[in-house]
Amino acid sequence: MKQALIHGKIYQGSGAFCEALLIENGTILQAGRTEDIAPCADTVFDLQGRVVLPGFNDSHLHAMMVGETLCDVDLSACRSIADIQQAIRAYLDTHQGATLVHGIGWNQDQLEERRCLERHDLDAVSATIPMVMERVCTHVLTVNTAMKNKVNLVDEDFDPDTGIAQENACAPFLRDVRDKSEATILNQLETVAAHCLRHGITSIQTADIKDGNFERVFAAYARFAARQTLRITHQFHIEDIPTLERFLRTCQPRTTRFHRIGPIKAFMDGSLGARTAWLSSPYRDDPSTCGIQVTTAQKFQELAVYAKKKRLPLITHAIGDAAIACVLDQYEALQEPGNPLRWGVVHVQITGRDLLERFRSQNIVAYIQPVFLEYDLHIVEERVGKTLAATSYAFETLHDFGVPLCLGTDAPVESVDPFKNLHCAVFRQDYDRYPKNGWNAQERLSLEDAIDAYTQGSAFAQGMEKKLGKLEPGYWADLVVIDHDIFQDSKTLLETKALKTMCHGMWVYSR
Repeated sequence: MKQALIHGKIYQGSGAFCEALLIENGTILQAGRTEDIAPCADTVFDLQGRVVLPGFNDSHLHAMMVGETLCDVDLSACRSIADIQQAIRAYLDTHQGATLVHGIGWNQDQLEERRCLERHDLDAVSATIPMVMERVCTHVLTVNTAMKNKVNLVDEDFDPDTGIAQENACAPFLRDVRDKSEATILNQLETVAAHCLRHGITSIQTADIKDGNFERVFAAYARFAARQTLRITHQFHIEDIPTLERFLRTCQPRTTRFHRIGPIKAFMDGSLGARTAWLSSPYRDDPSTCGIQVTTAQKFQELAVYAKKKRLPLITHAIGDAAIACVLDQYEALQEPGNPLRWGVVHVQITGRDLLERFRSQNIVAYIQPVFLEYDLHIVEERVGKTLAATSYAFETLHDFGVPLCLGTDAPVESVDPFKNLHCAVFRQDYDRYPKNGWNAQERLSLEDAIDAYTQGSAFAQGMEKKLGKLEPGYWADLVVIDHDIFQDSKTLLETKALKTMCHGMWVYSR
């Protein structure tokens, strides 16, 4: 059955528009004028002048952790240690008999005390029920005495006195948190998918697959993907080569157009907010540290060699300039001219001009999260100094250099809402519209370029640019109808909502 969408303002990319689409079997057959398309359809939907965009494709998030923020203790709104304690108590009141309490979202820079959450803060709520509270970046966490004693970890990146773990020392405390049944994972995915579709997101590239959990996680995703409401691509963080072989052998044959295997995901450093991002010079506001290199050069090289051998894309978390330089060096030693495997760097935050030039010369895909500016514009100069900050989060420079850009949110680190992300990309302001003229305003992206990076760019990064990211004949009918004409007034981005979301020709959300 053919359906037509008519009388719309349908964005096709690169500043071009049409007013109608003809769709059949999930694919766009024709794009053009209402009078040409409406007579060809069996059913017609009148858009009544509304703006239509390609479905958003979040190029990097953590869907299972988004589910945890929606289902566990959400600490993102807490502005004091007392707020955190109250949030945990409220959770315990509604989860009688809980044997483990997990939360995400605290940020010491937003707390009255201006310090990290510590073990004794959690013990004041309960010293007997194990608790794990992750910082918003998820590269740092705090445990109470019960959890400390349960795991009994000895690691240089874990301080038993404060209960604070950093980077690789976090994993032992999260094993029980992430050890969920397939049914529990599926239930959380349903919650996350509804959340994404409500925001006009039709594709996600999610980093949930890890060394020890891939069977249950992949099985739950496969069951969910069979419903065909949201497209999923996995970015898998498996460092052990035999486990990686087993994952690919087991899971690659089970992929579909709604459930795909994407790139290997590696890590080179931590986060800027936690001062674990690896910098070339000491932190301006903590000269005792340059951050943390979380993967050795040898281990990273093993992964990169394997990726090249298997013809797999490889993307690497790198925030600090030292981390980014290390990744680019390793890539340069192995990658083929033009980067046909589409190796990329995730985050690309702290950069000097020399690193930006290398993205161009090596044609590295830049996985960027403009929404990070909501928080980071307030701290980046304190962390790295004004000189380095001036060439960081350099989205427009990368775009001008012709570097492939793709947008994501890293949710739950930041909101999954694409319109907040676009606001930060276009205006380089926080949600309170500060600063008035934008932080380092010369790096603002145009609205059209930001949307294209969020749709076409994300599709390119995952090797799906011939089917996703455009509303043109031959492309899959993934789209969102929105309630503001953001092309007439982009200042309405923060207020913009999705009215209807379509995935593969089916309406999957209506407000």
